[in-house]
Amino acid sequence: TGYRLPAVSRWGQVAPAGLVRYRGANLGAEFKDTLFACHFNTNKVLHVQLVPSGATFTTEESDFLSSTNIDFRPADILEDADGSLLLIDTGGWLSWGCPHSKTAKPEGKGAIYRIRRKGAPKVDDPRGLEIDWQNLEPIDLANLLASDRPAVRDRARATLIDRGKSSVPVLTVLFRKSRDPNVRQRCLWTLS
Repeated sequence: TGYRLPAVSRWGQVAPAGLVRYRGANLGAEFKDTLFACHFNTNKVLHVQLVPSGATFTTEESDFLSSTNIDFRPADILEDADGSLLLIDTGGWLSWGCPHSKTAKPEGKGAIYRIRRKGAPKVDDPRGLEIDWQNLEPIDLANLLASDRPAVRDRARATLIDRGKSSVPVLTVLFRKSRDPNVRQRCLWTLS
């Protein structure tokens, strides 16, 4: 297969922790399909945009969130169903194995922060809890692959997969008829 691919980005002497691809719309269109990367020991979260470069990618990176507090330790970042981000800060308790933490500080308890854009529209039923999943026909499930709610798309895909061969005809038809490349891609992933 040839020599290994080069690194897309080099961060130097940092402790990369959590990484998430943002699929929602809550933060704005400029963040869709970009990455957020936690750097544990530099007390920040990067916003990472992938930029096509020939057959691979390069990155454009900027600080999304940072702190001058040495006990702020972003360990993971997740996208919630409504498109907000959940940031896990482990605090200052860690002393073993981290060169920046010489002394345990049990009073630095850490936190979970929710990050959302000011004025972002509220997402109704972001997880699809009001949907009667058990009684949906395969075509109705397949149409949910076009939902703007990532958690609903994920559950529709999982339900179609669980239903097995009965899902194949509707996914095939939706794949052929849809003009939306994202829906066509989701059909292929579900079929695979």
